[in-house]
Amino acid sequence: MSIMDVLKKDLGGGKKDPAAAKPGPERGGASKAAPSKAGPSRSAIAMPTSPRANLLPPEVSQRARDRSFRRRTWWGLVLVILLVVVGIAGSFAYAQSRVVDQTAAQAQQSELQTRLNALNPVKQVKGQIAALEAAQKVGGSTDIDLQAYILALQAKLPAGTSFTNIAFGGSSVTAPYQQGTAVGSTSVGAPPAGTVPVVAQLTFAATTPSIPVLSTWVDALSTLPGYVSAEFTSVNQNSDANGVGSGYTSNITVTINADAFSHHYLPAAKGASK
Repeated sequence: MSIMDVLKKDLGGGKKDPAAAKPGPERGGASKAAPSKAGPSRSAIAMPTSPRANLLPPEVSQRARDRSFRRRTWWGLVLVILLVVVGIAGSFAYAQSRVVDQTAAQAQQSELQTRLNALNPVKQVKGQIAALEAAQKVGGSTDIDLQAYILALQAKLPAGTSFTNIAFGGSSVTAPYQQGTAVGSTSVGAPPAGTVPVVAQLTFAATTPSIPVLSTWVDALSTLPGYVSAEFTSVNQNSDANGVGSGYTSNITVTINADAFSHHYLPAAKGASK
């Protein structure tokens, strides 16, 4: 059955029946008009929905689906490309900001270096001062204040004693003092040989108006700082041109150890002096 047959059948059901239109006799002798039984009006006929059938070959639908898939794929690819471009642009902008920061830091470093270069003379002077102080510490480590030592020595001896022929020999930073095997058998108050490291010897001639008392002199000299021993090498009577005696001259050698160092150039001594 074709589509046209279905439509004709539906449309033909709407025609009027002629037999049904004639009025029949009515009982009781009177004829009354029978109510008309008209069929449904044309406007009230319900039209059936038109049937639909996909008569296209399946290849056409497949191509449509393929086109839709390709279209979605291309839009996804475009979106990915846009995201990549945005990421690259953001990375480039961040890199440029880092380059700007690095340039500013380099400029600041250059400025600081310029300022430091301007302070080079000050740094050199400070370095020279530090080197001088270090040299003073090293060189002054064996320093003995000879003037103060002689004044202290003069204060220990009897009044009226004069000093001549003063000679001093001591150790240095690079060369220690030559140690003797013994102070001498003629020395007074000499310690055993080699028991005390000797750093210096002071030799002088002391002139007194009277004969010196050696034991008294030794006791007085032993209170000097760094005292090790005192050796009287000779005691001679002086005489004038007329042969009259004019006092006595004693040649004395005082041996000194490290306790006589002044330590003037050590930091503690400098702080104490201030």
